[in-house]
Amino acid sequence: MAKIQRTMKFHTPTEVDKVAAAKLGVPLDVVLAISEDLYDHTLGAERDERVAERIPEGASPATLGSLRGHVTRQLLEESQAPLDKRIQDASGDMARVLAQAMKALEPLRTWTTEELGFDRPASYTKEAAEW
Repeated sequence: MAKIQRTMKFHTPTEVDKVAAAKLGVPLDVVLAISEDLYDHTLGAERDERVAERIPEGASPATLGSLRGHVTRQLLEESQAPLDKRIQDASGDMARVLAQAMKALEPLRTWTTEELGFDRPASYTKEAAEW
């Protein structure tokens, strides 16, 4: 299994990052890591940059809100593929760890009470064993 080392910059999470984490169903740290990889800052900062580039002259607050929503949805779509890749990589790592654990446990087996030399109590019945 590959060892991954990573140095992340500290970014204060924005409301957009928190909403993205909830909508994507992942921890906030994952959203921050993906946004750093993609944009070198938070999703909120990226949204604000894109909105600033697209604001029409004299835009109303409603237009500005609509533009923010559109850009936020676009950022969520862009984040989905890197998130899916991280999940796939993590699943592969977990499968390898489980396979190694199963191989390590292979020599172990379950011993019966008779093999261990324990006698069953006189009151032992099949019904009691199944209970």
